[in-house]
Amino acid sequence: MSKTIKCHRIYEFVVSTYRSKSGLNEILKSIFQQHGIKEEDIIESRIDRVLALSSYFRSKARARCFRQRIASYQLKDTFVRLRSLESHEWQKQWKEDFQPFRLSRSIHVAPLSYHRKYPIDGRRVIFLDTVLAFGTGFHETTRFMATLIERCRGRFQNFFDIGTGSGILAILAYVHGAQNVVAVDIDKNCVEIAQKNLSANGCGFATIKTIDVAQFKSRERFDFVAANLISYDLIRLREKLISFVCPGKYLAISGISKQNFPKFKKIFGQLPLRCLKIEKGKHWVAVLYQRIK
Repeated sequence: MSKTIKCHRIYEFVVSTYRSKSGLNEILKSIFQQHGIKEEDIIESRIDRVLALSSYFRSKARARCFRQRIASYQLKDTFVRLRSLESHEWQKQWKEDFQPFRLSRSIHVAPLSYHRKYPIDGRRVIFLDTVLAFGTGFHETTRFMATLIERCRGRFQNFFDIGTGSGILAILAYVHGAQNVVAVDIDKNCVEIAQKNLSANGCGFATIKTIDVAQFKSRERFDFVAANLISYDLIRLREKLISFVCPGKYLAISGISKQNFPKFKKIFGQLPLRCLKIEKGKHWVAVLYQRIK
């Protein structure tokens, strides 16, 4: 039975400055990313001469900590605001905007509210519900992962989803033949939503845990490991990620920014991995590896 998703507060952080300050927006974006915020989670808006960069946190403590870090840079002519929002305000708006779309050659994604009315035209449909617009498949990093998983369909039974978010990749793994799925996320709200989505799509046998993968311990090895993280974490956790993969099986990595790809490629090139496929988009790169020993 799926859990009822409680109403949570979301914390909106905004830093604004005048557009005439050349290069300041890029400096701010760089600071955001240095502190673990993905580029796709940074929202940029411009009104008249004012530029605003914003991001959203589920943890009040993390939001306050980030505000203190921004303040420590003592940037001139910048203004910082932190406010709380009820997550149901986000959810209502998101459900109004979330429309069915094609994720891959064989998979469509639709809101959970479409469960009984979405037309079936030969493609499998994944139904999702989410409090925030994370992990829906809109972003190219998720689309890349979907493509790489589909490429290996029928060749994996055990699947490990690192940073599961909405659970979309775990569901996709079931669709493409996985018999056993383990998913982890550092955010307990994501885990609740992933559990609900897995159940709604008839994938009720996954093991889902709220844990930082750096602290996750398992004797089990997997035929397919999917890690959609930021470049810094992918590099930092590289030995850990490989340790989860069965020899001869697959590691799919996404969330690599194009600017970091040369460094990433060099470091991962020293590991016991064979590169099978590289997916490149406008800003992001994903790679499918095979563990060779």
